[in-house]
Amino acid sequence: MYGLAISPGTLVVWVGEARTALQGTSDLIAQYLCDAALVNADESSLRVAGQLHWLHIAANDTLTWYGLHAKRGMEAIIAHGILPNRLGVLVHDCWAPYWKLDDATHALCNAHLLRELLYVKELTGHQWPQAMTDFLLSSNQLCWAAWRSAAHFSEADIAAFRALFDAIVGAGEALHP
Repeated sequence: MYGLAISPGTLVVWVGEARTALQGTSDLIAQYLCDAALVNADESSLRVAGQLHWLHIAANDTLTWYGLHAKRGMEAIIAHGILPNRLGVLVHDCWAPYWKLDDATHALCNAHLLRELLYVKELTGHQWPQAMTDFLLSSNQLCWAAWRSAAHFSEADIAAFRALFDAIVGAGEALHP
């Protein structure tokens, strides 16, 4: 803003001060996520001082926690302490280490599923991936509409969803046992 150069050392000090000031908030967010009914998890690579590291996230609809670690797998998940200690459903991208959290109720991320379905459709030319994509997107719209109007699906509605889902999965399994 003023055209003044800031030394790298000053930036390092500021980052350290911010980390100290925000640690309590970060710990509180982590605890809320451990207690949450649903937690989303993901990780992305980034460079730290030229070395590959991983930015792990745990989030729900109101909170997001970020954790940096040199490792990507279970070592990082355990070190961060949120996912092994959470109580609710774990939503993820089907990455193998998440399945090692065997006390979890797992749910797969629809955004990741939609990407995988697009890949399978482009790779194979089959129709079932598009049918599943359409089913997931339509189901999501119906669920949001029901939620907004405080409506509930009947057992017959749920059975119909399940029957259509099973039929699409069956079509895919028939082609890819």
